[in-house]
Amino acid sequence: VTNSSQVPAVQEHDKISVAKVPTTAQTTTKRECPFKMFWSKEETPSEKNNPKNDQTTSCPVTTSSKQGGCPVKHTSDTNSSKEQPPAYNVYAQPINPNNQMPSETIINQLPAPTQTVELSTERVKSNIPKGGTADQTWTYPSPQMFYNALARKGKLENTEEQLLMESVVHLHNQMNEATWKKILQWEELWWSSDTTPKLLKFCGRPSDLSPKARFKHLVLGHPLPFDRHDWTLVRSDGQTVRYVIDYYYDETPSLDNNNTTNNNNILVDVRPALDTPSSVYHRTFLMPLARRGLLSSSSSNFEPLPMVPSDLLKQQTGESKNVWENIQKRKKGPAEVDTTTNTTPIPEEEAVKLAKIFAQSLKECQKAQKAVNLCQNDKECTEASLNLTMCMSKILCPIQHKAVVQSVHSNDDEDEDLYTTRLNAALENATQCIGQVHEKIAWSKTNYPQAFS
Repeated sequence: VTNSSQVPAVQEHDKISVAKVPTTAQTTTKRECPFKMFWSKEETPSEKNNPKNDQTTSCPVTTSSKQGGCPVKHTSDTNSSKEQPPAYNVYAQPINPNNQMPSETIINQLPAPTQTVELSTERVKSNIPKGGTADQTWTYPSPQMFYNALARKGKLENTEEQLLMESVVHLHNQMNEATWKKILQWEELWWSSDTTPKLLKFCGRPSDLSPKARFKHLVLGHPLPFDRHDWTLVRSDGQTVRYVIDYYYDETPSLDNNNTTNNNNILVDVRPALDTPSSVYHRTFLMPLARRGLLSSSSSNFEPLPMVPSDLLKQQTGESKNVWENIQKRKKGPAEVDTTTNTTPIPEEEAVKLAKIFAQSLKECQKAQKAVNLCQNDKECTEASLNLTMCMSKILCPIQHKAVVQSVHSNDDEDEDLYTTRLNAALENATQCIGQVHEKIAWSKTNYPQAFS
C-alpha cells in the first residue's frame, strides 16, 4: 500500500503491503473464492437468505462460465413507437433501449476513496418530465452521487464539504425546479395545458460564458455567473428546442417568507437559445408582448432577470471574477502533484488518531500479512491479498469496507456482470483508500514521531 521507506522505524515483520492485490481483471478469472480466509460465519449471511452463496463454491464473488453471448436478456417491444425520441441519462448520453445496465449509476453510489463520512444514496424524483419516456420524470442524484461527481471534477476544497452535501443537493434540486418553472413560462406561449413539453437532455457548461452573460459583464458591469446549463426540450410534436440558463450568486440581503434575512440568493436567467428563427421570434417579440398584455391570445407573468445590476450586486463583481478564475483552472485539470515531496499538512490531533489505527491494523492483520508473505502461487496470493485488503480497510477505511461487504452480500435481482462490476469497483476504492491513509501515516510519522512511539 505504501513505500516502506516512507514509514521509518517500522520493523520488518510489521510492514503491511498489498502489492500483490490483483488487478480488476484478475479478481474475476478465478472460480475459487478469494475470500475464504476472511469471511467469518458471523459476517456471511445464510444460504437461505443469499442465493449467490453457491454451496459448490461458497464464493461471494460469482464469475461467469459462459463464453461469449450478451449478458443482458433482450426482449421484443412490439408497442414501441418509432416517433418516440431517444432517452438520455444524466450525462447527456443516449440510452440504448436494448442495454440499460445501470453499471455507471451503481458505481457512482459507492463511497469515494477519499471519503470519511457516510453519505445517503437515496435519490429524489423531480417534477420534470423526462423526454423519451411515456410518463417518467427525471431523478436527482443522491448526495453520494453528487459527492463523487464533485470529486471527479476536482471541485472538493476540503473534507468538511462532506458534511454539507445533503444541503448542497437540496439546493441543487430546488434550483432545477425553479429553472423548470421558468422554462414552462416561456413554453406556455407555444403549448396548451395538455401538451406539456419534456426535458430531453441537459449539459453543464460552467466554463463557457454565454453571449448574454459576457455582454452584461463587459458592458453593464454585471457579476459573472457561477454556472451555466443548456437544457434541450422536446415538445409534443417532436420539435426540440434548446434553452440557455445562467446562474448568478447574489449576497444582497433579502427577507424570506418568514421575514428572516437571507443573504444567499440564486438568480436564474432563463431564455431560449437563438438557434432557430422561431426561437428568435419567441424571445425578442412574442414574450415581450405577452408580458405587457399586448397579445390577444395569451399573456405571461414571466419576470426576466434585469440586464442592469443593482448597486449592491455590482459590488459583488470582484468575487464573481475570483470564482470564474477558479472555474477556468479546474477546466485545465488538477495540477500535477509530486507525491514524493508534497503531502497536505496534517494537524497533530489527526496524526495521533492515525497512529492508533495504524497500530491496530498491525496487530489485527498479522495473520493476513503472514499469508501474503508465505503465498506460493497466484491462487494463494490472490486470496491472501484480498483478505489483507479487507482486514486493513475494516480498520483504516470503514466506509469503503462496508461498501465491499454490501456488494458481496447483495441480493438484488441483477445479472452477474453487473454484480462483479460493482464488487470490483468497491474493492478498487477500498484499496485506493488504504494507500491514501498510509501516505498520511508516513507523513505523520516523519513530522510527529512522538505520536508513534
